[in-house]
Amino acid sequence: RGIAYSIKCYEIPIAARTSKGTPVPQLLAIPDDDKITSTIPIDKFTEDDSLILLTSQGYCKRTLLSAFKSIASRGLVIITLRENDSVKLARRCKNTDQVVLATRGGYATRFAVDEISCKGRSSMGVQALTLQADDEIADMDIFEGNTTIDGPKCFVAMTDNGYGKRILIDDFRSKR
Repeated sequence: RGIAYSIKCYEIPIAARTSKGTPVPQLLAIPDDDKITSTIPIDKFTEDDSLILLTSQGYCKRTLLSAFKSIASRGLVIITLRENDSVKLARRCKNTDQVVLATRGGYATRFAVDEISCKGRSSMGVQALTLQADDEIADMDIFEGNTTIDGPKCFVAMTDNGYGKRILIDDFRSKR
């Protein structure tokens, strides 16, 4: 539903390594039909940090992290979603970082974080990737720094069938 919840670490009960732990609905006011897609640790809210959200239909949105400073116990709406859309991933980033998006069909794209303008909490975002009819978002990752200044960066791509390979980020064309 595009709602963010917040809890301080010391509010989560300590449990033994082998115990089940505490059910999340006892810690946060999350409806039964909601699903947690990402957890993001935040030690301080700085002005140069942002949050990137990616939906299952390929919409991407960047919001300054400082917009999430005060979250009520009932949650905070962080994105407007279309019908049959949901938040797939959320990541913390800086203006100098690079984003790589991949689909289950094997397509990927790369773009700089600063190419996406910061939007308010209730906006929908922009279309980051046009998906084929039978395709879906698989993953998104953030790479720190600029590849032309900091040197080549790689990541490992894995398939459902157990194949994997290391790929240079610069091998992916930049969307813009």
